[in-house]
Amino acid sequence: IEKVVSLLISTFVFISISNYLSVSEFGEYAYYLAFVGILLPFFSLGLNSLITKEVLNVKPSQSVISNAAMVRLPFGFIISISIILFDIFFTELKYEAEFHVLLLCIALTGFQVCDFGFQAFEQHKYVISLRLCVLALSGLIKVAGIFLGFRLTDFLLVVAGEYILSNFLLWILFRKYRPEYAEISFDIDYCKDL
Repeated sequence: IEKVVSLLISTFVFISISNYLSVSEFGEYAYYLAFVGILLPFFSLGLNSLITKEVLNVKPSQSVISNAAMVRLPFGFIISISIILFDIFFTELKYEAEFHVLLLCIALTGFQVCDFGFQAFEQHKYVISLRLCVLALSGLIKVAGIFLGFRLTDFLLVVAGEYILSNFLLWILFRKYRPEYAEISFDIDYCKDL
């Protein structure tokens, strides 16, 4: 049900935005979203399935989730900053600043480790509810933005805000329902083993 509702909301919002923006603006919007979609697997560093397995096999004191987030976050920012520097020196994008903000926000997907922590405990109902709420809120803002005269840059910033909000709320949710696994700590030796 969640996938169908997500697909319906996304399709409605995407069609609404495509009718609102000019052809060239919508093309740029789709380009930025596609580029981000291509980058997302690189930000995970292959830790997603490993996290699900490790959470069940390791004592809570080693805080698998926290250590995985502490590995993913710096690497996410390194990837983002590398792309931003390449973009600054070698390309000429029209909406460069907004694209850079979007890339930095995507680096925060390091907190998606909480999603896989919930999967390990078969508690994805929390994640599903959270994702639907964030998607609905983001969709409402985008549709309202059409009536308020948003520009392409505003829509890109809403997408960036969507990444920030969903990852921040995932972390808070995990700290609430699985605090023993979400202790903030960093063990360099354990991270090397990940």
